[in-house]
Amino acid sequence: MGNWWDNYYKFWYTLIINGDYPNVSVRTLNVKTNIYSEYKIISETDNKSIIISGNELEMSPTLANNTLFDYGFSTGMIINVTGSTNKENNKSYNIIGMTETILELSYQGLFYNEPGNNLLSIDVERFLRKPRESANKDIYYKWRFVPNSEGEFSDNIFFYDITGEHLKPHENIEDLTYTGPKPLWDTSDVCSERNKEIILRDQPNTNKDWVNDPTKQQTVFKGDDGDYCLEFLLDEYDSEDEYDFTPEPLQVFLGFKSKNEGVSQSRIVLDKIENIVFSGYTNSLDNPNGVEFNFDENGNLSITTNEHNFNFNTYGFETQQPVTIDFIDQSKTGTTIFENYGTMVIESVSSKNIKFYDGVRNFQYFDDVYFNSFTTTGKSDSFYYEIKVKPNPYLYLDVYGETEIEDERFKIVLNNVGVQVYEDDEHIFKESDIQEHGIDYKLLNAKRKEMLSMYPEIYNYIGSYKAVINSINFFGWNDLQLNEYYKNLDPNSPLYQKLFKVEIPDIFDNTVPGWTPNDYIKGKYQTGKFKKTNLFNLTYKITDEEGNNVLIYSLEEIQTKLSKLKRWLKRNVLPLSTNLIDITGVAESVSQNYQNYDVSNQIKKIYCTSETTAVNFVYTETLNFADNYLFEVEFYTRTGISPSGWTCKIQTFSKATDSNRLIPQKYFKLMKNDLSNFSFNIDKNVDEYMYIETMSYNENGVGQKYNKMINTSTSKNYLLVNNRFHIPDYQYLNVGDSYYWFDSEGHIYFQD
Repeated sequence: MGNWWDNYYKFWYTLIINGDYPNVSVRTLNVKTNIYSEYKIISETDNKSIIISGNELEMSPTLANNTLFDYGFSTGMIINVTGSTNKENNKSYNIIGMTETILELSYQGLFYNEPGNNLLSIDVERFLRKPRESANKDIYYKWRFVPNSEGEFSDNIFFYDITGEHLKPHENIEDLTYTGPKPLWDTSDVCSERNKEIILRDQPNTNKDWVNDPTKQQTVFKGDDGDYCLEFLLDEYDSEDEYDFTPEPLQVFLGFKSKNEGVSQSRIVLDKIENIVFSGYTNSLDNPNGVEFNFDENGNLSITTNEHNFNFNTYGFETQQPVTIDFIDQSKTGTTIFENYGTMVIESVSSKNIKFYDGVRNFQYFDDVYFNSFTTTGKSDSFYYEIKVKPNPYLYLDVYGETEIEDERFKIVLNNVGVQVYEDDEHIFKESDIQEHGIDYKLLNAKRKEMLSMYPEIYNYIGSYKAVINSINFFGWNDLQLNEYYKNLDPNSPLYQKLFKVEIPDIFDNTVPGWTPNDYIKGKYQTGKFKKTNLFNLTYKITDEEGNNVLIYSLEEIQTKLSKLKRWLKRNVLPLSTNLIDITGVAESVSQNYQNYDVSNQIKKIYCTSETTAVNFVYTETLNFADNYLFEVEFYTRTGISPSGWTCKIQTFSKATDSNRLIPQKYFKLMKNDLSNFSFNIDKNVDEYMYIETMSYNENGVGQKYNKMINTSTSKNYLLVNNRFHIPDYQYLNVGDSYYWFDSEGHIYFQD
């Protein structure tokens, strides 16, 4: 409320401020006009409210002959509404509820009332939901087996089900109806004793004492000579308990079991079953009910009846339904019309007319009388008529199963040369399925065949590195690391008498040329302060050097497969004096130091008495031909002393045409003990940019990194900008336009 006062009058004005939307709150209010006015806030009202919307579409009374269910609408559908005079109404909605005449729509913003004389267009988008059909009849989807291409039924392929929804009492004896829990499988505890006792059974329960025992029920369903095995009753459009439109499939499971080697084939059919039969007797002198049929040469079947509201649609007849028609003459001759014609498909349906595809056809009345039209009108005797909807096949599925048994030829030949790959060894292979408790003979046969060609590379070198390498490669575990244990003999070291691992580099990488032990143990390991032991270790990576998770093995695989691999190596390859003592997983993380401090009064100094030597480098480029250059890196230290062991990473990149992202090309990882040069060839059209990094450590683990990003064409260097802060916020960084950074996935981008 504001007031204004002058020498003559006093005026009062009230200013009311309303938020345009319910989620607007006025936190502070400052009113500024001139220096002579004074304002005070009288009151504040904090308006907290929600929007309740009732968006509905109501069907016009002129369409009252059909319901919205008849048109096929259901909850979960996404519809597009057009044609409204209010453009805000023309948008997409989700049907969240419905009755026979009203669609309840999701809230999508403003929704204006619309007069009933406007024509709206409603289009349904594609959507997923649990299968539902009809609003006034039962529809089943049923599975059955039919003879395969050889005209036979295969007992090796079958359905199995543990839901309990497809159980039928033996010989339809009501006292054998299952009354136990569903599903048969205990989902709350998968390791329960109940689940351990549920096995594949192909016969229904015949013991009345087991009607509530889920472990004694049938779980395998084959069908007898084409009978239906499994059936699903679809929910109706107006089902009160199916309001959740989350997609849920009609799920079945196929099983295969054959003790004989070879291929089995079976054909599976999914039928839509509607169980619609329209039958009765036509008009006659003895039964004047007024029912007459006419069938013309265009395929139109029409009915005349005294029933006032008769409609073929209400009986469930629809387009594309396969039907059979029979008219049986009730005279003494008893002739059946349409008997041998077979199935006809409905093209269209109206209230008293059904039209079939292929209008002109020849029907047989007597042995020598054919016709293409038929009527019961004027007949003195009655006809028994039957129009029946047949099963409608929705899916034909040819299924094949193959059994491969043990190939004894490989087993015998290996045994003759004194080598054996046992059945239990199949679980060691990396390709073996850890969840399969049986023997994969397909894999075992292939590996035995492979052993026939490579056993000399293993057993002729027992006790050597070569035998260990080839054995681990044979089982597929060439992404492991093989380490040797060394013992610290330096009495001045805090790690005196301690064991530590030394990796044998690139031992399983076939792209790396051969090596000798001096390649990785020379330097500090030959000073007399360390002693090589006869102990080994297998290591798998949990993360890479940057801390990214790369673990691709489950705990069960590590405990089962790698433990068996360790025992196999000790039993077959390693000498008696050598031992593979452990299997370890290694995880690395990037070290980060966070400090919270008040910059106004704190001064922090960090002293470090440990020293290490940084390895610097320079480079030269020598033209070979065209765009091919010899790139040579020369390493040096300021002290001239070479670290006892250090690493160098070299990565070349090309630049993506559509972004600043760098695409890796060549990669070198060097483990060095001296400062010798390293050279390689590059193509400047491909290797446009190069990243070089050296890392050296002292004996206490203190490391020093030195790195550069280089443009191979201009020799320009780029400054690394860590992606943990934003460049404009740090004005003291004089990076100009030449810097590079990493995204969260480790990809490199740069600004040139």
